[in-house]
Amino acid sequence: NALGGVNWQENNWEDEPDECKWDGIGCNENGDVDVIELNHFGLYGTPPSQIFALPELRILDLSENFIQFEFDGIEMAQNLEVLDLFSTGLKSIDNIDQLASTSINTLVLSSNDINEELPDVLWS
Repeated sequence: NALGGVNWQENNWEDEPDECKWDGIGCNENGDVDVIELNHFGLYGTPPSQIFALPELRILDLSENFIQFEFDGIEMAQNLEVLDLFSTGLKSIDNIDQLASTSINTLVLSSNDINEELPDVLWS
């Protein structure tokens, strides 16, 4: 299973056919996924970059999971406002400058192993 699915916290993903009713998933009034809050969900591995292709995604919270997050492709998430990667074991912020193409206004990277400075483009 992707991202260690067999070890995830108990959820309703296999039993519920409507992804808008899945634990940790929120949808807007049109039924488009706009919130993914899987904090402390038991995820591990690398989240697929296809997640950034969700056109209405506003909030992505993967905090407190042991994941290898990659920023490559995140510029596709044009409506992304919140990205929470608190305590994920993040070691690299390669391609983080792509966040400048999104609507990001909240970025949480604390409690990780990052030894790089954020590029100035994120603050403009």
